[in-house]
Amino acid sequence: MKARCYNQNQNSYPIYGGKGITVCKEWLDDFNNFFQWAMQNGYADGLTIERKDGNKGYCPENCEWIPKEKQSSNLCTNIVVEHNGERRTLADWARIYGVSYSESRI
Repeated sequence: MKARCYNQNQNSYPIYGGKGITVCKEWLDDFNNFFQWAMQNGYADGLTIERKDGNKGYCPENCEWIPKEKQSSNLCTNIVVEHNGERRTLADWARIYGVSYSESRI
């Protein structure tokens, strides 16, 4: 979180800190505050932190723990396709129909 938002040498900085995404002062200044929130809000191995509103920063009101696979479906770089009235990422449709994602982009 901190590296994404504050380390300009981090690869992901341009889409986090470079866009004004920050970590709330409560978490930034005291890891124990973050740890307490995490333990009380569903943290478990295999989960990753997700911002509910991608335009807002990391803070208790805007974060939750979700499976990494679900988070990768929320990236702004995903291609979303509607098929038979259902919207899914192109990668999801490729998995459903048993084709490789790279083949589905041709």
